[in-house]
Amino acid sequence: MNFSVISFGCKVNQYQGELLRENLVSLGLVETTSPPYDLVFVNGCMVTETASREAMRLARKHSSTARVFLTGCLGKNNPKDGFEFIDPDALEELPKKLGLQGSVKSQISTFLGHTRAMVLVQLGCNNFCSYCIVPHVRGEPRDRPAKEIVEETRKLESSGFREIVLCGTELGHRKDLPDLVKSISDVDGVERIRLSSINPRHLSPLMVKELLSIDKVAPHLHLPLQSGSDRVLGLMNRGYDQKHFLQLVDAAREGRDEIGITTDILVGFPGENKNDFEETIKVMEMAAFSRCHVFPFSKRPGTKAYGMEPVLDGTIKARARDARARASSLARQAISAMINRCTKVLVESDCEGFSGSYLRVRIDGKANVGDLVPVRITGKEKEGLVGEKI
Repeated sequence: MNFSVISFGCKVNQYQGELLRENLVSLGLVETTSPPYDLVFVNGCMVTETASREAMRLARKHSSTARVFLTGCLGKNNPKDGFEFIDPDALEELPKKLGLQGSVKSQISTFLGHTRAMVLVQLGCNNFCSYCIVPHVRGEPRDRPAKEIVEETRKLESSGFREIVLCGTELGHRKDLPDLVKSISDVDGVERIRLSSINPRHLSPLMVKELLSIDKVAPHLHLPLQSGSDRVLGLMNRGYDQKHFLQLVDAAREGRDEIGITTDILVGFPGENKNDFEETIKVMEMAAFSRCHVFPFSKRPGTKAYGMEPVLDGTIKARARDARARASSLARQAISAMINRCTKVLVESDCEGFSGSYLRVRIDGKANVGDLVPVRITGKEKEGLVGEKI
């Protein structure tokens, strides 16, 4: 039998999609990149209505010619149209469901199609932000054993990966995160460790400085702001306020000379008014984000916000447009600030890649995919930078 794993959404889904893929291969199935497929695994996301709708569209598309399984957040507590479900947190059930003999492994050894490898360190969330469905489908927080994480990192390094991205449903739930990062940094051959999104409620300025003091940690933090309004943050149940968020930003800038701070902005949350939105724009500017992902509010059944009085669609669209325009301006400023500075670029393709602060860089001259190349930034083009090898 052949198969295809199609992943949507966050880095946790990407990691679990890779773990599923490697286990299917080890059970004797053959991966193929084009139909017809015998088995299709749709590793779906439920964070927004658009994401879940797109995953279900693809599942239905293949259901007439293949046996289709839902996995990831999409299928958890959410049976759809009679599709079968593979629990991504219980892959030991995989052989029985497929009628195959064999056992499954709990670690990956490569990351197909990527130059950086994701490593899962934590699953689950109990924050219950009022707009978010994830705690309902991912369960209580639980940490992956540190020893297993370090072992997996060694395997990935031996497969040629120089950058490791630590991911989790809610990375900040992990209380030993600085110690874990230090252990991973001791793995010879790993040159850069990148932290995925961390909820500001789980960070202190001291912890930010501690994490960024580890040499191999990339000079980049993704801190999801969502809103700059203390009133809206309270309605969202985010667990921090504007002052705390900006203290984290200040600590990051004190901790590293080259630092990129990226974020998520949620516009049109129920009850958000003009002043609330202006507070968000103000914090965007004060934080000087290098990249902002702007999302319109998406109602998710089962969340507290589902029944709240909505903001008008036209208002949401206008605010999203304004926030994206401001985000583009901030991104251009971050790009310009890197000119004549030195950084390291992880080469991804055609002599292009990302700096430690997560800015795209085109390198003049030859560079091998997967290498971390020292570069001096000489200029900018479009929405990226140009540099020469040092």
